[in-house]
Amino acid sequence: MQKTVLRIGGMSCSACSGGLEKYLNRQSGIIAANVNLVMASASIEYDENVIDLNRLAEFISEAGFECIGEYSKTEDRSVKSSKKVFIIYTLLAFLVIYISMGHMIGIPVPHFIHMEKSPFAFYSASFILSLMFMVYGLNIVKSGIKNIIHLTPNMDTLVTVGIFSALIYSISVSLSYMINLTDTPPAVYFESV
Repeated sequence: MQKTVLRIGGMSCSACSGGLEKYLNRQSGIIAANVNLVMASASIEYDENVIDLNRLAEFISEAGFECIGEYSKTEDRSVKSSKKVFIIYTLLAFLVIYISMGHMIGIPVPHFIHMEKSPFAFYSASFILSLMFMVYGLNIVKSGIKNIIHLTPNMDTLVTVGIFSALIYSISVSLSYMINLTDTPPAVYFESV
């Protein structure tokens, strides 16, 4: 019998940690698993004759999360690179809000990207920016889809459903306007993505 503590990535709420814990405890070879959301870790007692650390990592991945490695052996991520990414996406978020909602609150939006004066450019820019944020939050989408598959829905599942609902609706109404099926530019929700 072995015991290990693994660092877990991708948990965002207590439903995540509870779902992962239930999933791990159902697997053969695992004697006991306790998942800690605050510490982003899983303490797992397992039979080394049945499974190994690689298989534990596969179980965690199958449940929709990321196994970062053993807790004591993991190196800290670079703080500088995460700050840069945070700053870039914060600026992009302000750009999305400016493009999509500036005209609603009276902030002047340039004509070349205004929703009513240049809808094609507006829809295209909104779509591209929303895809960038989907890439940034891909771990949430992956987790949401895996949790649907494993019948353990959580907050990531709810967010994923919302993302795809807004994206599919916005793409469909944008395309219907661009191929002249509607006369006025419809409201889109790319910024919600």
